Amino acid sequence: MARRKARRARKSQLVGKVGATIKALRFARCMNQGELAGRLHICQGNLSRLERNQAELSLTQTVKIARVFGMAVETFLEKARTVDPTLVERLEAFANGH
Repeated sequence: MARRKARRARKSQLVGKVGATIKALRFARCMNQGELAGRLHICQGNLSRLERNQAELSLTQTVKIARVFGMAVETFLEKARTVDPTLVERLEAFANGH
């Protein structure tokens, strides 16, 4: 029982960072949501929900995202584990000229 709870806690921590990772990688490559959504063959609204952690990322989507950003799935997931959540806020402020 304790192992299951620990596994769920690790998963929820990662899920909460995946959206920030996608957004940070998109910003770093000067892409807007429409461009990335087009390359992923999903609608912009779905990408927005992924970036805001309001939708779960499927395995297929994870593979596509890693490919679009030119990295292995393992590398993408490692970035998600280590992303600084405030990074996206700072990137958005910079992009908006604040």
